[in-house]
Amino acid sequence: MSYVKHPVTTVAVFIWTGLVVGIAFMVSWLKYRAFGVTLPVGASIDMKLLPALMRVEWVLAIAVAIDLFFGKASLPMMALAAVPVVLLLIQTIYLQPGLNASALQIFHGHGDTGATLRNAQTGLEALKVATLIMLGILQFKTQFPVPGIRHHNQTNYHEDRTRTDRWVHRRRRLSRGRRAH
Repeated sequence: MSYVKHPVTTVAVFIWTGLVVGIAFMVSWLKYRAFGVTLPVGASIDMKLLPALMRVEWVLAIAVAIDLFFGKASLPMMALAAVPVVLLLIQTIYLQPGLNASALQIFHGHGDTGATLRNAQTGLEALKVATLIMLGILQFKTQFPVPGIRHHNQTNYHEDRTRTDRWVHRRRRLSRGRRAH
């Protein structure tokens, strides 16, 4: 039997993963393949799109933190959940302002100065996605039956057999008693 330990975390983590994969990995490079989208136009789109994504990521990160804290998650689970939050903090404080400055340089016709920042952003996003997937998968727990311990919705074969045997023997005794009279 499987169940989810922290349902809010599970939902938030998989939504977060989908947003990062969909926007950071797909939209960011596909927009430059669209007809009429030049480098300055793409840079201005990035200036609007990526900060909006980060705001949504912060909401999801806070939801995960609250659910794990009040759900009394284990320390390793909390440490694993802290990894994407730390990566998001680095992106918010350090990378995004640099990427915005680089996008402004491109928009105003100056050279592309943010290649290193974009590579760092891509690397951090890949690490964040891997961590989020791991965190989401770990929310599912399989419960294996332990002999002698009865779980809800789980019947013990031996107990059922014993009950059935007692019922059968009782019926036989009653039916024998009727024949004797």
